[in-house]
Amino acid sequence: MADERHDTADGPAAAVALVLGAGGPTSAAWLAGALDGLATGTGWDPRTADLVVGTGAGADLAVGLRRGRPTGALRTEATATEVVTPATAGPPTSRRPADPVLALRATLRRPPRPGLILDGVRPVPTTVPIGVTPRHATTDADRRTDDGWPEGLWLCTVRLPDGRRIVFGRDDHPGTTTETAVRAARSDRWANTPVTIGARRYVEASAWSATNADLVAGLGFDVVVVVVPATALWWQRRQLRREVARIHGADAPVLVLEQATGGHDDPTAAADAAAASVAARLRAEPAWARRLRIPSNR
Repeated sequence: MADERHDTADGPAAAVALVLGAGGPTSAAWLAGALDGLATGTGWDPRTADLVVGTGAGADLAVGLRRGRPTGALRTEATATEVVTPATAGPPTSRRPADPVLALRATLRRPPRPGLILDGVRPVPTTVPIGVTPRHATTDADRRTDDGWPEGLWLCTVRLPDGRRIVFGRDDHPGTTTETAVRAARSDRWANTPVTIGARRYVEASAWSATNADLVAGLGFDVVVVVVPATALWWQRRQLRREVARIHGADAPVLVLEQATGGHDDPTAAADAAAASVAARLRAEPAWARRLRIPSNR
């Protein structure tokens, strides 16, 4: 994967993997702002990444980048389409666990997957929860006519009921369109109906990992950039540290851009804050701009 480098006027470019994670209601806007700040602060264009991995809201942005959308346009679209108005409250949820088999399988995994365990034991939702409204029907990716799978795009999902992580674009799923895969990668089991592909059901992979950054470890990239809106839960923070350590173990530097605690409820404010903070940080750390442009000697 990393051997397929982009050439520039100054010679071969660094091989870069870009990982876009999942988060809360304004995560798409925050991600788009962070990508804009990344471009501004380093002069590097995220569209030139050799591989883009998307989880949850990151799947929308990953598809946009792979289809040539500049970061400024993605930022405008994300702030215009992000849905943050509270959903209408409905009847109380059932007391029946959503998926006991999924919870058991996630417990027996090594390492265990706390997010999948919680998904399995929580009561079955009968309505969309307050503050979480499906937005995948209005994404830029969904509005487009599918024109084939973009090169270097991986979209992360969890397959039900066995709880296996399935990565569209990496794993073999012939005939699956980008639009279907991005709907699956954005289908929060607590807000949307799982997406059926073939005879199987799929939901977003944030319960497996907020970033799924471990997928790029050992693939020979010069730099890995991880952009994640939220790792608020203890197991998410621990898992991100473990994934970053695994990438470091393969001798690749990792730039992690995380949303500060206490984010914004307004999409525009979230995008603006992300763009400003990321650009300021990267201007203060110019080594990242060099790493993103110059291949290593590994």
